[in-house]
Amino acid sequence: MDGLHQLVAAGRIDDVEAVLTTLIESEPAEEPSVEDRETRSYAEGMRDGLALARRAQEQG
Repeated sequence: MDGLHQLVAAGRIDDVEAVLTTLIESEPAEEPSVEDRETRSYAEGMRDGLALARRAQEQG
């Protein structure tokens, strides 16, 4: 996740969205661990937040 935060800090939002989408859509080979589920949930929330921010910026 540190890499994502670095991309956000650098303003590379399109790259962040691509990484988040990959994390969310990837299918684990085994039953996902609690950590994997938490990471996916975090990624979904972060992606949704970026989408909301983008919409607000377009309307503002």
